[in-house]
Amino acid sequence: MFMDHRRQLILRRLARDGSIRVSELAQEWAVNPMTIRRDLAELEGRGQLRRVYGGALPMGGSDGSGPRIGLMVPDTERYYRAVVSGAERAARQLGARLVVATHFYLEELERERLEKLVSLHLDGLVLATRALQPPGAVTAGDLPGWTGDRGVATISDQGVESIIDRMRCPVVLVERQLPWRSAGVNPSVVRSSHDRGALMGVQHLRDLGHDRVVAVMEVSPTVVGINRGLQEARDRFGIDIDVIEVEGLPGPSEVDAVADQVLARGHTAILAHPDPLGADLVDRFTAAGRSVGDEIHLVSYNDVTATEAAIPLTAVAPAKEELGYEAVRMALHQIDTSTPTAVQHLTLVPRLVVRDSAPQPESATGGS
Repeated sequence: MFMDHRRQLILRRLARDGSIRVSELAQEWAVNPMTIRRDLAELEGRGQLRRVYGGALPMGGSDGSGPRIGLMVPDTERYYRAVVSGAERAARQLGARLVVATHFYLEELERERLEKLVSLHLDGLVLATRALQPPGAVTAGDLPGWTGDRGVATISDQGVESIIDRMRCPVVLVERQLPWRSAGVNPSVVRSSHDRGALMGVQHLRDLGHDRVVAVMEVSPTVVGINRGLQEARDRFGIDIDVIEVEGLPGPSEVDAVADQVLARGHTAILAHPDPLGADLVDRFTAAGRSVGDEIHLVSYNDVTATEAAIPLTAVAPAKEELGYEAVRMALHQIDTSTPTAVQHLTLVPRLVVRDSAPQPESATGGS
């Protein structure tokens, strides 16, 4: 097939179908996918089409005819609001359609909506399931903060593996990780380095002069990584770290009890997960006549609502929007190839956002 003829066929197919896929044309015409990509680049340069991941759309055409990516998240609020926002941005920029489903950590709803996604014959799937069991050799005994058997809803590794095998399309896990399989499909992974985030938070408190820290944490999948970071902080800095876990976001009486416990133990450096728990503790400490940001320092984890606290919270901020963006980009990259691609594991390191509840150390601000 001559080049000019092939390019005319591409434009005719685009006018007829509203979109084209590189892999489909390469297979149908028995040519190298790179040949089709060069054709698309040339036609785009002439203003005759618009390239997107995996193919092309008409000039001015709607993104609604691009690859369909399913996105399963616990909810579209709190932590995952920004994740969904990042995924939507990637879909807009890269010419994909996003099908969003939520499970609210409910087992039956998750199973029902996963089955629905499978039935849609999507081009790719991005999954933030309920908590998976800790991967590899990590066990509950290794991580005292992991309490999936005490209230965190979990889905078995086998359950997710079954979905992945049935999808027959690229699958990317977000903030989750499965043990490596010698047989079967291993999904790509995009996740936050919560161990780095926890270490970052403890190090900031140490730099403020504290040699003891208490971590007050709502039990969740994030706790697994946070506990790893806390253990590394113990080993690296020789710092004493106490842990108080709470089941779900506690009510007023439970917050009072936790605040009393923290003060009774003489703690003045707190790492609180998530932000609302940190904000509630700040209120209790202030009501008890303790000065947060001066006498007591608190770092929250997530940075979703940290600025809404009575005293703006210094917070460890995972790259939530980037998680969603990179997951969709990764899925589209795997769609845009006719040959198997390497399994990718991308880890995004959080950043520390310093505010009033734990200000910069004097040495960092030029103080004496």
